[in-house]
Amino acid sequence: MIIVAGIDYNQASIEERERFTFTDEALCGAYEQLKSMHQIIGAVIISTCNRTELYVSSENEFDVFDLLCSIAGIDSAGAIAHYELRGIDALRHLCSLGSGIKSQIFGEDQIIAQVKEAIGKAREHGAADAALEVLFRDAISAAKRIKTEVRPGTREDSIVHRAMDIIKRSGIKNALVIGSGEIGRLMTGALVEYGCNATMTLRTYRHGETIVPPGAQTINYSDRYSLLPDCDAVISATRSPHFTITRDEVAKLAPCPGLWLDLAVPRDIDPSVAGLSGVEYYDLDMLSDGEAYKDRGGKEAQADMIIEEYALGFERWVDGQRIIAGGDKSEYFPMFVSSKGKKALIAGGGKIASRRAHTLLQFDFDVIVTAPETLREIDRLHDAGLLKLNRREFIDADLDGCFIAVAATDDRSVNRQIGELAKQRGIYVSVADSRDECSFLFPAVANGGDIVAGLTSGGKSHHALVRAAKKVRDVL
Repeated sequence: MIIVAGIDYNQASIEERERFTFTDEALCGAYEQLKSMHQIIGAVIISTCNRTELYVSSENEFDVFDLLCSIAGIDSAGAIAHYELRGIDALRHLCSLGSGIKSQIFGEDQIIAQVKEAIGKAREHGAADAALEVLFRDAISAAKRIKTEVRPGTREDSIVHRAMDIIKRSGIKNALVIGSGEIGRLMTGALVEYGCNATMTLRTYRHGETIVPPGAQTINYSDRYSLLPDCDAVISATRSPHFTITRDEVAKLAPCPGLWLDLAVPRDIDPSVAGLSGVEYYDLDMLSDGEAYKDRGGKEAQADMIIEEYALGFERWVDGQRIIAGGDKSEYFPMFVSSKGKKALIAGGGKIASRRAHTLLQFDFDVIVTAPETLREIDRLHDAGLLKLNRREFIDADLDGCFIAVAATDDRSVNRQIGELAKQRGIYVSVADSRDECSFLFPAVANGGDIVAGLTSGGKSHHALVRAAKKVRDVL
């Protein structure tokens, strides 16, 4: 059973939504807490400017909103307006959510990326189970179809466009954008396109990490106050849990920017800035005021037809799970496939890489090892012409044409990268230091010529697997 509970802009003011915001650090702690609860099989948290929701997969009924309040550190759960949905209604809700139909600005584009990020974070923390994976997969697919076929939103249906409407009315020439995330970059790009002198703050800058819109200037975040006297407007869009602009610092400025736009939840700009003389201040709810009630032109009904297709499919999946339920099931299915002419990549040159190479060379794979340093045994295999050796660090192109890949470097981040890239390309991958990142588990192999056996313990009992493999080899 899947249950979702949460709050959004319909029930909660921006002040109330701020209390439910999860920073990356808080999200990590929340997932650890959720995973420790015996009644929870899987969990996903969505935390955006407009809403915070907790999705759980469980065999038992319980108060999910009370749990959300608990992990958010809020005591007064009973007094807070909220919504709670179950089963197929949770899917319908998530489909509408991902397509932007439930957003303050109808059809806005950022939410589908936020839904993808939410399931990705849950997966990263080991919190998402199969039911939630299917729920989010189907909802994201439905949202993409709605975006393509119904087109609920346009470029004008965005918070950036609402902000630009005010900027154009105010005759802004010089603007500071605090934040280099997606909204910050979009805002900066729109300002430049309009002809403003736009500056974007950066906390750090390393090539390839932060994309600065062409024509924009940059300033270190710590120097932001020094630029304010030269600005007509300040727009802030960060994920900071603290104010990026405080009233006391603004009160010292002469002159002071006249327009302040806060696009963040929790808010970046101290709301009391609005009380200063000559200041025009907008937070996210002020910018979106009235948008939730504008005419949708029948697009919700069109979207509902698509959503119902996915609702039926999800119901069939749930029914199928009930039919096959019962007993502990193995996650990995043993399957014997032809190795003839297929490329097998091993990234790494240590003991694990050496063992994997010896196993793969018992079959008809074209084995390639990529590593800057290798054990002597791998060198011998290369010298004998049994495998190819690239004596360098792994690069993405190493996966080109691969059937399977083994990530066995001594660098956790490289192993994760290989696992993610391989899955994106449909390549079977074994990640030596993370069972959860594997799409197949490298087996213990017993090869008796005419008979080949592969054994796995699912990564749970290595010693028992070694003993079992030895017995099978003895028999063969």
